[in-house]
Amino acid sequence: VILSEDEMIHHIQAQSWMDPHKSSLMALDISNTAIGVAITDNKREIVRPLTKIKLHGRDRLPKCKVKIVNVLEGLMDNNGVCGVVLGWPLDLEGKAGFRCHSILSYLRELHMSKSITVPFVLWDERFTTEAAKHLLKDMRKSDSKIQKMND
Repeated sequence: VILSEDEMIHHIQAQSWMDPHKSSLMALDISNTAIGVAITDNKREIVRPLTKIKLHGRDRLPKCKVKIVNVLEGLMDNNGVCGVVLGWPLDLEGKAGFRCHSILSYLRELHMSKSITVPFVLWDERFTTEAAKHLLKDMRKSDSKIQKMND
């Protein structure tokens, strides 16, 4: 199920009340080379990187996406996830381009999984990389370290 931002907030509040141990959010950043996975604490105040699933040529095939879905299912179960924020790479005009179609392919696989029952929200990530780079520069990180973190 894909929820709006307001619907996701309502769901998280209700889920946290019903089961405080299942109140974390998972964030997925899917690129051509990897899936970055981050997780929040139960209060959703702190986000930390959890893992990076590297993708190779064969990992992009439908059969391998099922394996990736199984890995994500395990991470969701082990970390008490009540919702998933999925990076939605719109172009600068706000239109869904080629990268969004790739994200939808993964979303379809996740949705078809009977054991994943948490809702998803698509999060406009047009300017998040630039915001993160500015934050790192403010922390006096070198350009080479920033590029390595971005990869």
